[in-house]
Amino acid sequence: MHVLTGLTDAQLENLDMIEGDEYERKTVEVVLTDTLEKMEVEAFIWANKDDPDMYGEWDFEEWKRLHMEKFIEASKKFIEWKKNSNGKTREEFAKFVNEDPPFQRKTMTSSDQSLSHNVFVYGSFQEPPVVSLILECNPVAVSAQLHGFHVYRLKGRLHACISPSENGLANGKILTGLTDGQLENLDMIEGDEYVRKTVEVVLTETSEKMKAETYVWANKDDPDMYGEWDFEEWKRLHMEKFIEAAKKFIEWKKNPDGRSREEKQPILSLSVDLVEVTGDFSPSGWISSKETAIGLPIEAKRLCLSRGDSLRRRQTAIVSEGNRK
Repeated sequence: MHVLTGLTDAQLENLDMIEGDEYERKTVEVVLTDTLEKMEVEAFIWANKDDPDMYGEWDFEEWKRLHMEKFIEASKKFIEWKKNSNGKTREEFAKFVNEDPPFQRKTMTSSDQSLSHNVFVYGSFQEPPVVSLILECNPVAVSAQLHGFHVYRLKGRLHACISPSENGLANGKILTGLTDGQLENLDMIEGDEYVRKTVEVVLTETSEKMKAETYVWANKDDPDMYGEWDFEEWKRLHMEKFIEAAKKFIEWKKNPDGRSREEKQPILSLSVDLVEVTGDFSPSGWISSKETAIGLPIEAKRLCLSRGDSLRRRQTAIVSEGNRK
């Protein structure tokens, strides 16, 4: 932590306004790291010391990597308002603060809190750009481990799965505070070959235990499970194309032009180059028997799902607008 010295009353007022009434400004005694000298300073302390939403340990480096840029953009807006060059009122600024995610000052209602989910992820959703794209937010992600499960590869597919294993250990992250709508996105992508279950995970940094939901491969005896899935290999070889395919999923999900899923088929009929990454959306998400997820002809879906087929045969099953039956 740092001590900001010599602030004026106006600068302290800026901090008061940004921190808001969820924090209390109190005088505390700190010890200077270099000299061990004690001094009294003011600090902003969370008002509700029994808040059940407090957990783990905040990671400054993670915040810098994932959120700092947007926070600075929002801070610039605050400075513009503070100068008050266009006569905006304090109420208008309060509205801005409530709507701007970097400040995260919107008060949660009891119904909002009931929709909050913590999800343990172990595959592609460990990567922040993927999470941001699919969930359209940047949830706090905390490193965690799930004991008694192993992260397997799947023959003919690029995505990971977990299944119970007596001495297994699955490394991943917990995505915190997800809404029902965001969980629905994950359900659709993972599909019916996964089962969403509540498990107990251990936070890597603090060893604290917490409950979270995760997606477990439904067929625990699937002969296609083997080896160990490699996250770094996936990032290096497939992440870029996966993100391209994910963008098309989001376009379909929003369906802004009112076209039916069948009319949107050309958008979702991915090219040969992208079919290998659609497997990471799971067969029941994009290339599956789940017609509501993608409008591929049923014979193409059967071909995609045929475990014995080569990747090349599965690629040819992705049909374009010109050759649909």
